[in-house]
Amino acid sequence: MGAAVFRGVIDRLLVDEERGESTILDFKTGSVSAADVPSAAQAHRSQMLAYSWAANQVLVARDQPPVTRALLYFSDPAILHALPPWTAGDFQDFEAMVEKVYAQSTQAWQEVLDAQLSAPEDRPCKHCAFRGGVCPGRPASAPH
Repeated sequence: MGAAVFRGVIDRLLVDEERGESTILDFKTGSVSAADVPSAAQAHRSQMLAYSWAANQVLVARDQPPVTRALLYFSDPAILHALPPWTAGDFQDFEAMVEKVYAQSTQAWQEVLDAQLSAPEDRPCKHCAFRGGVCPGRPASAPH
């Protein structure tokens, strides 16, 4: 996978060498009804998969058991919810998605850098960060 930076905090990583598995536990402090816990958990599935994938990069390199499941603890009401166990396909799909997002964002950013930044002469920019010498709609000598 290409260079990518993920930022997040794994609340708990439980490594069980005897069982040969690791588990991610994430605490959710927002209020959710007991009936909505399954859908709320599903909404966090991608986050938990990303945490699991990232943890596995470290665990496998250290000969530790990989993350095979994720738990969400909803504090209001107090419910521990287990997501379905991860499969190899889940991690492959995650890597493919990250590659796609990385490629698309890299392309979009390059298009921004390559773009001719100009404002129509009859409507010069007033809030653009490129005003003041760069934008022909707002010359450097104009007051900001």
